[in-house]
Amino acid sequence: ITSLSIQLGGDAICTASADGIICLTTLSGRTFTRLLVSGGNAINAAPSAGIADDLMQQEVAPVEAISFSPSHGLLAAAALDGTLLVWDVLNSSIRSISQESAGITQLVWHPTLPVILASSLDGWSTLRDGRTAALIRTCYGHQGPILASCFTASGDRYVSSSEDGTCLVFATDVGEGDE
Repeated sequence: ITSLSIQLGGDAICTASADGIICLTTLSGRTFTRLLVSGGNAINAAPSAGIADDLMQQEVAPVEAISFSPSHGLLAAAALDGTLLVWDVLNSSIRSISQESAGITQLVWHPTLPVILASSLDGWSTLRDGRTAALIRTCYGHQGPILASCFTASGDRYVSSSEDGTCLVFATDVGEGDE
């Protein structure tokens, strides 16, 4: 397991792994969704979906980061091939898929808006609308992979830290119009 997230106020936990599997489970242990991330796409990998063994053998993207949104019923998952997937937890469906320029190392949701901060191996971070995957902004400055990032409590700024030994502060510059 490479990442996990617990839904705030809910009964769901999500795990991700290097074999490309994203597994949503209730806290009581009932698995209700399994996805396989492969080739910039996500495939229903639940045992009841009847996935053929040869399909499960295809090249998969290791999933490095997952995160539930604090209040929008969404789950974001990111893979080392740059795939960013947003899953609608309430409707059990893919909400959006986008492709970043490099592998994504971490995902963080804005504290109040449906906006995702994706940090990557190329030292860039992007802000995307979590419902549509539309790019809001790309921030540059690190010379190495971004290892951690977080929003301030108000969400007006975020900080990222990199393997290059720097921490950078960025203005979020998103508002209700980007919601």
